[in-house]
Amino acid sequence: MSKLLVIESSPRGKQSISRNMTRRFVTEWRKTHDGGQIIERNLMRTKLEFVNAPWLDAYFTPAEHHSSEMKDTLKLSDELVAEVLAADHILIATPVYNYNVPAVLKAWIDHIVRKGMTLGFDGRGLVTGKKATVLIASGSVYGEGSPIRDRDMATQYLRLVLGVIGITDVTFVAGGGAKAVDLREISMEGFVDNLTPQLTRAAQVA
Repeated sequence: MSKLLVIESSPRGKQSISRNMTRRFVTEWRKTHDGGQIIERNLMRTKLEFVNAPWLDAYFTPAEHHSSEMKDTLKLSDELVAEVLAADHILIATPVYNYNVPAVLKAWIDHIVRKGMTLGFDGRGLVTGKKATVLIASGSVYGEGSPIRDRDMATQYLRLVLGVIGITDVTFVAGGGAKAVDLREISMEGFVDNLTPQLTRAAQVA
């Protein structure tokens, strides 16, 4: 049974373009993954703390020497890592803020890049044999031929991070020009419809 882990990072709820892209992706994914399991992780509802001194202290202390406080500090991080390791396909949906991902998604990444769990002590990624799809909604267009393509930091960053932990089979679906929805130049449905062929191809990979 295939397992899809969905990571949502937009704060905009039903008005979120990346979340609407996710819904279309999931609809297509279900068509070819009968009986598949979907785990949803809404980062806006997850009480994620940014990495701080107690977290780093626990992180750098060998597990056999963890105090109860250290275990509690890493409890959510352990849970997030377990979700990643259990999934066959990881879907990350994100808007772009100032050329990069929201802080809450960066916080999730900091919690799941863990030495000895998703990253080997030799620097090799341990999360292998999995596929990832990244849905990006951005106000600007960064695709081929764009004069600001070099500002596409979100794509570069997520490809790098996923590769570091061992996920190299990554598909990006770029929802560029998303500000047209907010400006009411196109409907939400129309915008997502234009992306449906890409979303379908990414979702129907076995």
